[in-house]
Amino acid sequence: MAFISKPSLDLEFTDAAHVANLGVIDRAIRKVIISIISSMAVLPNRFLVKLDAANDYFKTYQHPLGVLRLTVESGENFGEDKEGKSFLKRLVHDVPDCYVKVSMSAEEEWRTKTVKNHRHPEFNETTDILVTDHEQLIQADVQDDDTASDDDIGIATITVKQLLLSGGRHELPLSHKGQHTQGKLTLRGEFFNFVADTTSLSSDGPGILGLMSVLVACVRNLSGRRQELKPSVRVIWGDQVWRTAIKTDCPGADIENPSFDQAFKMPIRAGMVPGGPPVKFVLMDKEDEKGEVEVPLEEVLVSQDSVLYRDFDVGNGVTLRAAVWLRGVRLAE
Repeated sequence: MAFISKPSLDLEFTDAAHVANLGVIDRAIRKVIISIISSMAVLPNRFLVKLDAANDYFKTYQHPLGVLRLTVESGENFGEDKEGKSFLKRLVHDVPDCYVKVSMSAEEEWRTKTVKNHRHPEFNETTDILVTDHEQLIQADVQDDDTASDDDIGIATITVKQLLLSGGRHELPLSHKGQHTQGKLTLRGEFFNFVADTTSLSSDGPGILGLMSVLVACVRNLSGRRQELKPSVRVIWGDQVWRTAIKTDCPGADIENPSFDQAFKMPIRAGMVPGGPPVKFVLMDKEDEKGEVEVPLEEVLVSQDSVLYRDFDVGNGVTLRAAVWLRGVRLAE
């Protein structure tokens, strides 16, 4: 289960908490709540409800679809209302120093450089964003860079699907505090599908050239006192370190054969693959290392469809069910 894009929240606090309705406090609380929801259940993150214990996580997991190469081109009439008048309140002048923050679902936010003293700025900056669903909403937040605190100029939104169906270029209207303005922002986008052909991983092109996904399904045949077992799996690739949730014994759980059903992903850029370090899986019990196994990327590259599924022996009769996927990119037609 997941939200395709971040949900919109309306909060109203009552009684002793009424003070939280103040703007600054309300925004801070809203930001914390959205951050928690996003980390769990806003694409590409999903909240897994396992209805069948025998479910094959490798078939259940939905990989990202591809990469959107998004360019913020230019803006018009920044800081002007519908009548063409400035709504920015500045002590010295009202010509904004503009930049654009771009966000999509729970992916990391990106921003352009600041163009100073311009209502019609030219940005022409590009970023790559992983796409999990074509209905994901791209939000472009135009800000006026100020010493004290940045001022809101306007927000423009469009889905990945709408941008691509419009020919890959769209002029979007800006709204400020729910009101339409004279401002406009032009975005351009290209879409690259993830494909089993990993030829692109060897190129020296710009941006994201592919994706590595690491899936950790389960561990089998742990031994020890059930009440003391606290298993997890750490995944290491170069300087990247991920870790699954730490499992504990509880009613209905099989702590000796725990399921993790977690995935970790790494966008591949020039020089990372081939020749990159192996993927290392480390079985943990609390903070103690109980076994490990390494998977060379070369072994993944020569596997069918560049995917390696396996029950790995991590020692003492314990097995780890995991998979490593490699995907290249291809420009969508």
